[in-house]
Amino acid sequence: MLKILYVMHIDWDWIKQRPQYLAEELAKEADVHVVFLRSFRRPHLGKNNSSLKRTPLVPVPWRYAFGFAWLDSIINTIVLYYILISMRPDVLWLTHPLMQKYIPQFVLSKLYCVYDVMDDHVLLRTGKVSRSQIARSEAALVHEAELMFASSEHLRAKLLERYGSELIVHLIRNGVDTSIISTAEQQVSRRQDVKSEVTNQSCSLLYIGTVSHWIDYPSILDTLKQFPNLVFHFAGPPEHTIEHERVKYLGVWPHERLPELVARYDILIMPFIVNEMIASVDPVKLYEYVSFHKPIIASSYPEIERFSPFVEFYSLEKPLAQVVRDLLKRGVRPNYELSDAHHFLGLNSWRSRVKLILKLLNSR
Repeated sequence: MLKILYVMHIDWDWIKQRPQYLAEELAKEADVHVVFLRSFRRPHLGKNNSSLKRTPLVPVPWRYAFGFAWLDSIINTIVLYYILISMRPDVLWLTHPLMQKYIPQFVLSKLYCVYDVMDDHVLLRTGKVSRSQIARSEAALVHEAELMFASSEHLRAKLLERYGSELIVHLIRNGVDTSIISTAEQQVSRRQDVKSEVTNQSCSLLYIGTVSHWIDYPSILDTLKQFPNLVFHFAGPPEHTIEHERVKYLGVWPHERLPELVARYDILIMPFIVNEMIASVDPVKLYEYVSFHKPIIASSYPEIERFSPFVEFYSLEKPLAQVVRDLLKRGVRPNYELSDAHHFLGLNSWRSRVKLILKLLNSR
């Protein structure tokens, strides 16, 4: 059986996203040992239960500060080296350029290295590490990697632009855990009679995900002014918040309880400020939103145009408030059939993504 040492840059219990999903799916076909950075933001974490073998790196305070970076490197290089010696993996899987500092160079050069790029890490800074430092680390990792994946076409193009058009980067988009679909259907049908008629006096919108600097608060505040009884709720780690009586923060919800949460709301929303960083994002939440069979509103950008059969997009030309107004006028209901959603999600499951990944790994 293929042995994979899977080194990821987020806490296993952080809001569930690409690294956790891929690790769990790979573990169905391979021997996977996950090593992860432990977060100090414990109140922002949930609990991602899994039988996967997992080892947290030693949490060194201020790990990115100059005085402590060397201590962090020494301690966790020892931790990872011990795992490498005992496991003897066939594949080393890295999710961030800064994680390679824990792998001794003489070991890194001998291993079959996979670099899975889920975000534009150079633009999405980590801690106090400069963009130039991340760029140098990524360039070194790109040089070492035998196999590279990018989560979006825009991100793939950025990597080719940054490191050379001869680079081979495989497009492996994000996906959906299809086990959530049946649970979502049960919760939605159970509550379908709770609000048979939705008006601007009773409409609630829900965002699921990390609440950070990319949230489009200006559009949200403008919409709240025009619809006095609209309420926006945010479920996820609250990194960047505002004070408003009709903007509510729910904190982190267990992933398995999301269908229960979603069933209480009328509209699902992904209000992102579209910039160069966001342009590279293939949002896991959009796949999951589609599975809940609710009306969906999202910021418009090219990478997610393929969600157009399921999503109402807003932009500078058609502001969020206008999209909400149109939705209220026509009746707050999904603009797609459940059968179409099932077909789309079946083609875009995490299982289908991992099937392609394993094909590439087995042909190495």
